[in-house]
Amino acid sequence: FLIHDLGMGLAAYPEGIHELTNTTIWADTFARISKERRNASTEEIRKHATHIVLRALHAKHAERLALISWGAENEKLYLINSPELRSAYGTIIGLIAHSHWWNSNELATRLPNSLGALETMPNAWGIDPVKIACILRVSDASHIDARRAPLMLKAFRKLSQYSEQHWTFQERLYQPRLKSERLVYTSKSSFSTGEFNSWWLCYDTLKMIDTELRNADTILGESNRQRFNARGVAGANNVTRLSQLITTDGWQPIDTQVRVGNVARLVRNLGGEQLYGRNLVVPLREMIQNSCDAIRARRVLESESDTWGEVCVKKGEDDDGIYIEVKDNGVGMSDAVLSGPFLDFGTSFWGTSMMHNEFPGLESKGFSSTGKFGIGFFSTFMWGEKIKVISR
Repeated sequence: FLIHDLGMGLAAYPEGIHELTNTTIWADTFARISKERRNASTEEIRKHATHIVLRALHAKHAERLALISWGAENEKLYLINSPELRSAYGTIIGLIAHSHWWNSNELATRLPNSLGALETMPNAWGIDPVKIACILRVSDASHIDARRAPLMLKAFRKLSQYSEQHWTFQERLYQPRLKSERLVYTSKSSFSTGEFNSWWLCYDTLKMIDTELRNADTILGESNRQRFNARGVAGANNVTRLSQLITTDGWQPIDTQVRVGNVARLVRNLGGEQLYGRNLVVPLREMIQNSCDAIRARRVLESESDTWGEVCVKKGEDDDGIYIEVKDNGVGMSDAVLSGPFLDFGTSFWGTSMMHNEFPGLESKGFSSTGKFGIGFFSTFMWGEKIKVISR
């Protein structure tokens, strides 16, 4: 629990800033920021890149913290002093610390089901890594009341606008109470009209906590483990109910989240003639452009020549009628990309942290995509209603 967020600071890296800047993700992030902020100084870009990469790597780096040392060779210092405990449990400690950043579905598959006791301990003792990981996730998420944002400490700090909003809602909250299997958060005083951003930030945070508690309850229940007493957050999915617990003064929160009743029709409208007009060549152009981006990315990653790669366009007919197939031998798409940015209208995969994780070094090697806006795929609905996507 103590090390899960320690990677946020440079002190967690024994070799300091140089250890961080020598990573591929730092080079990719630096390259991306340089493109986006062309007028910024090198030092400003380095500082911004360091901030982003520390956050991106902190959970993964936590996996090492129980085992690595600081200091000179003749006086190594460890976070766990006992060599026996460090050797026996350092690896699983690091893995559980890392797990707070995983998708909750990964806990049961990536963590061992149980571990035994060290030889110096009673035989009846044991470790349940999955349950410990669930405790870490829900306790880390739920810790948002005034104990985390003391008023005196705020006076000594120079907060950014976003940090100020976080601090405002957290210092306003009482400790949560448990009632009917729900954590109940209440406010000491009402949020004024000038504090509406903080109220909505509080709402989003409580929804996140509710999700973590529900996911933990599912994991524990389905694996026949003892479930937690808290299994959700009161009012997390009802703005009116929450405004009675986290009160407002002079304004009323209303849930105006956009809802789509007919996703297929919306996609056809946005991705068809409304966006591109009646030019039926557009889908082919967009598909070929996406294929070329995938091929050029693979060229960069595998140091292929500028003439390497193939895009094949074919017309055919099957039981559903005439079809057009566009095939390439580029980098392909993972399941995370297929279920994420690929289907998220207006969201591009290129240049994101997901790209940096899936294709380390691509950005820093100079790759730049042709497609920018993450909408090209949806033009295919101008041709028909049935789309098949196959990727290795």
